[in-house]
Amino acid sequence: MRMERLAAEAHVAVRLANLEEVDILRRTMKERLRESFGIDHTELEFESAATSSHSRETIRQE
Repeated sequence: MRMERLAAEAHVAVRLANLEEVDILRRTMKERLRESFGIDHTELEFESAATSSHSRETIRQE
């Protein structure tokens, strides 16, 4: 029997300074990825938006 599992890895640039806010965002993102796309394994790396050198697309929270 073959088991398949969806996974995602991402760098997340944030403008949040408070670690508690970053943790809330991390949990929310993991929950939404699981519920919306069935992704049950995520590796999210958070970094400061001010110092991020990655190209980025902005997704605004509504």
